[in-house]
Amino acid sequence: MNRLSALFAVALFCLAAPPAWALPHAVAQRSTPVENANYGRDFKLHDPDGSVKRLADFRGAVLVLFFGYTSCPDVCPTALLKLHEALALLPEAARAKVQVRFVTLDPERDSPAVLKDYLGMFGEPFHALTGTRAEIDAAAKEFRIYARRSTLPGTDFYVIDHSTNLFLFDPQGKLRLVAPHAIRAENLAKDLQSLLDAPHKAGD
Repeated sequence: MNRLSALFAVALFCLAAPPAWALPHAVAQRSTPVENANYGRDFKLHDPDGSVKRLADFRGAVLVLFFGYTSCPDVCPTALLKLHEALALLPEAARAKVQVRFVTLDPERDSPAVLKDYLGMFGEPFHALTGTRAEIDAAAKEFRIYARRSTLPGTDFYVIDHSTNLFLFDPQGKLRLVAPHAIRAENLAKDLQSLLDAPHKAGD
């Protein structure tokens, strides 16, 4: 079993066995529309090759932004595999107009090489964004991301409890939708297609 297949297995287990309190409503959740948001307005980060990236660099494509870390045992691979599945539901021409950027919350462990290897498993639209601790903290603050590091008892290994929303931007670079972790792939695909189809104009 290759690594991507293993991640699919983990994700399927997580999706098939949600906590009991989530069962009545989580699978029906949809993205929340956002208009004139006073957050998620920009970022200054770097791709793994060191090039500076800002929100304006992704204009012309629908951008999906997700904050996480490669050592995440469940939430991050589940979210990325769900995005992978949603993209597979889109026509090929639409898929070519969607970009996914994974913002690491763990630059100490997520080196450029680690990020390239991890995101490379999910396909061409999936790439990483990183930066200094100050740059990542500033981006997390701008997007209202909660992140808390906890060291496992008796070890030096730590995990990061963090926000799980997906941020969806239209081709003009406007934040339009915030998708919850529980969204279904088919609903996410519809949201992506709606952003591609919507006649938004720059500055609206």
